Amino acid sequence: MVTRKALLLRHLPTGARLEIRENVGGVALRDMQMLLEDEVRVSRQNEETQDRRQPVWTQGQMTRSESAMAHHWAPTATTNLRSALLTRANLWWSASRHQAHLVPARRSSAERCLRWTAGSTTSEMGVLLTEEPVKIPGARFTPPSILYDVGLIQLNEGVLELKGPLS
Repeated sequence: MVTRKALLLRHLPTGARLEIRENVGGVALRDMQMLLEDEVRVSRQNEETQDRRQPVWTQGQMTRSESAMAHHWAPTATTNLRSALLTRANLWWSASRHQAHLVPARRSSAERCLRWTAGSTTSEMGVLLTEEPVKIPGARFTPPSILYDVGLIQLNEGVLELKGPLS
């Protein structure tokens, strides 16, 4: 929803809401819509090409194809843990070119494995994520037991493997 002073976004699968407010005076509703369209690079309906696409931000529900893909973003046991990792990612990304990515886990108790190739070792990263100043509150880390093993980070019932460089 677009108002004269705010853009109200709703995450359709979860119902979460985000309000983005303009802090300088009011803007005409039509101007706000035009600014948003420019921002997301949505072309207006073109009479010559009969382009009738509608910007996703104007839709009140998911399309059939979006609904069919809902299982990809449905909450899992690791949703809170992955969210906490993502909020700390910029600190990590600015420190090294680690080439991190999620891959299938080796253990059945873990949902995925976060692997990276440079920078902090698995144990260093596990300690960083579970101790001040950037700890994930409530997270526990189990370091690798042998050289080529993975570490485990757990938050509530969610478990992810951590696998970094050996040294």
